[in-house]
Amino acid sequence: KKSITKKGKKTVTGDVDNKELPKSDNDTNTEQKSDEQAKGFPKHLENGSETKDEPKFNEEQESRTIFVGNLPLKINRDRVTSMFKPYGEVETVRFRSVPVADITLPRKACIKMNKVHEKRTNMNAYVRFKNLESVEKALEMNGHVIDEHTIRVDKALTTTKSNSHSIFIGNIPFEAEEEELRKAFESCGEIDNVRLIRDQHTNIGKGFGYVNFKVSFTTLSSIFSK
Repeated sequence: KKSITKKGKKTVTGDVDNKELPKSDNDTNTEQKSDEQAKGFPKHLENGSETKDEPKFNEEQESRTIFVGNLPLKINRDRVTSMFKPYGEVETVRFRSVPVADITLPRKACIKMNKVHEKRTNMNAYVRFKNLESVEKALEMNGHVIDEHTIRVDKALTTTKSNSHSIFIGNIPFEAEEEELRKAFESCGEIDNVRLIRDQHTNIGKGFGYVNFKVSFTTLSSIFSK
């Protein structure tokens, strides 16, 4: 068992279950594809840009797109573009999972009024390149630290992956952040990425998530012997 302590709150113990892992792909899609979430930030944070309706799914465009998770909440499009420009020309940057403070109001209205959740510090984004080959190159940004946030970079179009590298963590405090989960398990092995599953309306955690290691469980037996 591992513990995650939220500042000012009682320590809660999370369970590591390697016997029956829930299927994580649907959770990943829910996390990455919340279609009701708005495209950008308020004007003063997003260089004058406003939210717009999303185009319909286009597989060719998605193949040129990467998912970027755990970005700092205050980052803007220009900075994200600059981060990935070395890997190829960036066509668009679309923000996702912006945590709103008032779920009774339309999401876009909350964002325009800067009503974001005070206890959340991160969000996600999609970055679409002009050329397909840029996607593979950009994956090397996975695990880089941006303003104390270790970002997760993956292809937007993902294939089914084996659970042999992934552990399910339950009983996580709802307000926990990805960085806390990473720190709790970093002594167990080299971590590829961390995912907290969040409510699609509030973007607050549901109390569970996944830690994906770079090696399989056969070399991570120390996790269960500690």
